Amino acid sequence: MNPVTRVRSAVNLGSRDIAKKCPLTPACAVIMPPSALQTLSHMQVQYPMLFKLTNDAMQLSTHVGTLEFSAQEGHIHVPRWLMTSLALQEGSLITLTNVSLPRASWVKLQPQHKSFLDLSNPKAILEKTLQGYSCMTKGKAFSFSYLSREYTVLVEDIKPAVRLANRLPHVFALTHIRHAAGRLLYY
Repeated sequence: MNPVTRVRSAVNLGSRDIAKKCPLTPACAVIMPPSALQTLSHMQVQYPMLFKLTNDAMQLSTHVGTLEFSAQEGHIHVPRWLMTSLALQEGSLITLTNVSLPRASWVKLQPQHKSFLDLSNPKAILEKTLQGYSCMTKGKAFSFSYLSREYTVLVEDIKPAVRLANRLPHVFALTHIRHAAGRLLYY
C-alpha cells in the first residue's frame, strides 16, 4: 500500500451502485484498492481499520474508516463533502496512514444551519446518521442529506478521542444555535 495516493470522488464510481451497499455520501468511509487490503493483512492492524487522511499541501487532515477494497490501484474514493473539507480536487495527492484510535463515549456537535431546528427529532436523525461513521475528527464538519436537504454539523469536542462505536448508542450534547437577534433557539 502506497501511503501517498490519488483521491477520487465517490460520485465517479460510474454504474456501480455503492449507495445500495452503504450510503457513502453521508458516511466517513473510503474505498481503497485491493493491494491495500493485502498489505494491511500482513501488518498488525487493529479493527476496525481506521486511517488518517492528510492533504500535505494544505496541512489538513481527518480520520476515516473503510467501506471496501475495490478501487483502482493508486486511487482511493472518498465522499465529496470530505474532499471539500480537505481542500482536495479530483486526482489530488493525499497521504493515508493506518491509525489506532480510542473509542469515544461522548461527542459535542454544533449544527451549522438554523434549518436544523426545523427537524422533528434532530437527536434521532444524528444518531441514525452517525451509524455510517466509524470515526470523527474534532474541529471538522461533516455533511449529510435528510429529506432532500443538506445539513452540516461541526464536531466541537469528543471524549476521550475520535473513534465512535458502530451499532452502539451514541451520546451527544448538541450545542445551541442562536438566530440573528441572539436569542437562544436550541440547547
